[in-house]
Amino acid sequence: MNQSEAIQILEKIQVEYDISSINYKNKNIWPILRYYLSRVLMNPDKVPDKVELNDGLVQTKWPKISRSLKFKNIFSVFKLPVLYKTISQQQKDFKKLNAEVIFLSPSFEPYPDLIDNKKYSRYLDPYFETFSKNKKVIKVQLVKTGQLTGDTFVPVHKINQDIYFLKINIKEKLNRFRKKLGTKKDIIDVLYKLNLYCKSNEINFVFNSWLIDHLDEVNQYDSFFYEILQGSKTKTVFFEGYYSPCLFGLISACKTLNIKTIDFQHGVVDINYLAWNELYKSVSYYLPEYYWVWSKKNLNEVIIHNKTFFIIPIIGGNRWLGKFKELDNSLLMKKLTGNESVNYDKKILISLQYSVFLDHVLSLVSKTIDLCSENYLWMFRIHPLSTNDEKLKVVEALEKHKNIEYEKTSSLNLYELFKLADVHIVASSAVAIEGLQFNLPTIIIHEQGIDLFLDLIEQSIFVSALTPEKIIKNIQSFQSLEVSEEYKIETSEEQALKQFELLTA
Repeated sequence: MNQSEAIQILEKIQVEYDISSINYKNKNIWPILRYYLSRVLMNPDKVPDKVELNDGLVQTKWPKISRSLKFKNIFSVFKLPVLYKTISQQQKDFKKLNAEVIFLSPSFEPYPDLIDNKKYSRYLDPYFETFSKNKKVIKVQLVKTGQLTGDTFVPVHKINQDIYFLKINIKEKLNRFRKKLGTKKDIIDVLYKLNLYCKSNEINFVFNSWLIDHLDEVNQYDSFFYEILQGSKTKTVFFEGYYSPCLFGLISACKTLNIKTIDFQHGVVDINYLAWNELYKSVSYYLPEYYWVWSKKNLNEVIIHNKTFFIIPIIGGNRWLGKFKELDNSLLMKKLTGNESVNYDKKILISLQYSVFLDHVLSLVSKTIDLCSENYLWMFRIHPLSTNDEKLKVVEALEKHKNIEYEKTSSLNLYELFKLADVHIVASSAVAIEGLQFNLPTIIIHEQGIDLFLDLIEQSIFVSALTPEKIIKNIQSFQSLEVSEEYKIETSEEQALKQFELLTA
């Protein structure tokens, strides 16, 4: 299912179903349910493998605990004083920063880019560098016990989240001894009714018991951030990709403490920011207050899909693009091949995505190379977040072909490759929009990508191709039209600082 089809289903539910009734612990959880629903609708193979709800009316009983485990749990109570002391120290250390503005990175923040062999977040760090010139800004990095974060290009204040969760888990175990039966009857009833609606409307999705675990994780993060931020000077929090239990919890805590939340655009304006029309304000509890977008096109998309203004979009631009757009590419070929005089008729960049699109792209492009006799250099860039198994899959798929490059291509900065390439091939990724800023002709080779970029394809700014023959034809002849002002990504430091000052005033 593509994004447009999923949006139609979401809009149907929001019109026909009483979304305002979907509550857990006195908060409307539709944004959380909606995220998981949209994810599964678009990738049905990713349905969590859990047991379905029964009749929706049965109390949930805690599992039986062995005698030895009971003693172990009771003994864990003696850890609480140490935990409280450590947590108190972390809170004091954070408050000493006197940070009115913080950038928050979850413990799973991948830091996919490197600068001078130090880890760098292309979404948060360029803004941090820009904003910290005019005002005190602190970057907070959540870490887990034993987590190796390595050296970061931007200095961070680390907070260990595990000790908070250990305290919460110990207290929950104590509650189990005080009350033999735990109940989640209310939320089970809510999910059961929604499941009946989905079933009667032939929506192939069931909210299973796994979702309750995610909701509880959100609430744990809510308590965690509330403890950190309460009593601090923090007025504004920036982050990217609001849709995770960690950041849902952050937003919830900030709403309670009246702290502004701003989500940075980190790709295509996708389903998570669209189709929020005609809903009650109470439904916006887990949504960021502001959404920092790249271009006028993105601004208009968010406004059209948020007529009740649950997410207020502002054009702040892409500072990473501004940081690298003026690269001198005279030595890039030598950097890539070791020989600046090597000559190819065309240099074709294939931006590989991990997970669902990888097999499709490798198969289709491999067939294209087999049919192509021209003197082309095929530059495959492996996604920074690809697993070792996925990287091995790329190597095995390409080893029989000539004029292939993937090792140096995967280590170069993406924007260096945009400057070097003559043609760009991608399945369904925001890098197509970024490549557009370099006037790079882009070929979209997956149906989800065609749906995502349909407006650009209809304007002949992008082109679609689903067969090897059509890909070759477009490599040879397609020239994209010049991008209009609407699609141009703002890169100026002045614009970014202007929006920052408005948000932090």
